Amino acid sequence: MATTRQSKSKHSVSAGKNTDDLDASANNQKPGDECGTCSVVVGANNKALSCEICDKWYHIKCESIPESVYNFMVHDKAGKQLIWHCSYCQRGCVKVYKHMKIIVADQLELETKQNVLQEEIKTVRECITQEIGAMKDIEARVGSMEAMLADKNEKIDKMWKVEDTFKDQILAVTQQFMEENLSNSQDIKQTFSNAVKEAIDGNKDLNMMVKSKVDEALDQAQAKPRPDSHETRQVIRQQVFYLRKEEERRNNLIIHNLQETAELTPEETRKQDITTFMQIVNICGAPIQEQDVLDCRRLGQTVSDKNKHRPVLIKLVSEEKKRNLFVRLGAWRKYQQEHRGPEDITASKPLINIDHDMTQEQRKDRRSLVEEAKNMNAKLPVDVKTRWTVRGPPWNMRVLKVILVPPNPNHQ
Repeated sequence: MATTRQSKSKHSVSAGKNTDDLDASANNQKPGDECGTCSVVVGANNKALSCEICDKWYHIKCESIPESVYNFMVHDKAGKQLIWHCSYCQRGCVKVYKHMKIIVADQLELETKQNVLQEEIKTVRECITQEIGAMKDIEARVGSMEAMLADKNEKIDKMWKVEDTFKDQILAVTQQFMEENLSNSQDIKQTFSNAVKEAIDGNKDLNMMVKSKVDEALDQAQAKPRPDSHETRQVIRQQVFYLRKEEERRNNLIIHNLQETAELTPEETRKQDITTFMQIVNICGAPIQEQDVLDCRRLGQTVSDKNKHRPVLIKLVSEEKKRNLFVRLGAWRKYQQEHRGPEDITASKPLINIDHDMTQEQRKDRRSLVEEAKNMNAKLPVDVKTRWTVRGPPWNMRVLKVILVPPNPNHQ
């Protein structure tokens, strides 16, 4: 079979060729080479060809090769461009060529698939790079928001500490005033107002709140015929008593609608209530430990109605612990909404609510403020996105305008 590949020049020459050709042929032929077909030794004068695969010599008659073809193949120029296979190797070559074509086709298909996969990998890498960039941007924003939140919490803590300082100063001034014996109510009013103003100068809201209470108490004392009479002192003592009551409740909170099991003893009920309270604390993420709970008890007498539960009073070790919980109560309300089942909605089961421990006067003040906010909301347009509500601790409640948050459609 002829190809463009350079021949090995293992072709025998005929007897009629010149001596140079004979010598060249003899150099390619080894003594004792036998014909691969007839097994007769191929002589130097025999016309024969060497197979490029099995490297055996064959007479052209044994392989049925025309003499004209043989003469062309042994030509110097043609011989360098041609290769020859014996009939036996030729059959194997056909099979090899077929398999090679299949292999080449498979290789081309694999290369095509490889190119497609490389493009897909490139696209995936680009997407991953973009996602990593977006995640880094989100992490940076979260870090910035955490820093802002920490700064705001620090400012809130400072404000509460300042109010604590004002509270101590007010009580000190009140005690000092009770020990003094001034001549008339006008002097009492002016002296006490100046002292309070000096003690809490710089906090306008707190100043107005305390001054209002002082004015109310001293106006009642001024109406008496004798400023230093027993009635005047009694009014002042009553006002100081109310302030002390408010002070005693500052670290307290009340839990409403917390289920109560009638079969349990008071001590078992107390342990169960503390456990439930700590679960609420953990959901809110407030930094409160069980040892921070100084007191836990149910208020009032046991009721026979299983659907009614006595409120729970919790007394914490400090007002700061209570503040840390109250600023995070939104997480507790959200948790209840997300875990509220259809049976709870059908039965109109109330949510567990946490509130301040307020005196009778403070509850009265809040009801008045709630009514005021209700009247103000009634005057607002229907499509308005704000409303008036009561905000602030019991000792500093006020009506504020807030933005309405649309309800989450995922909540039941």
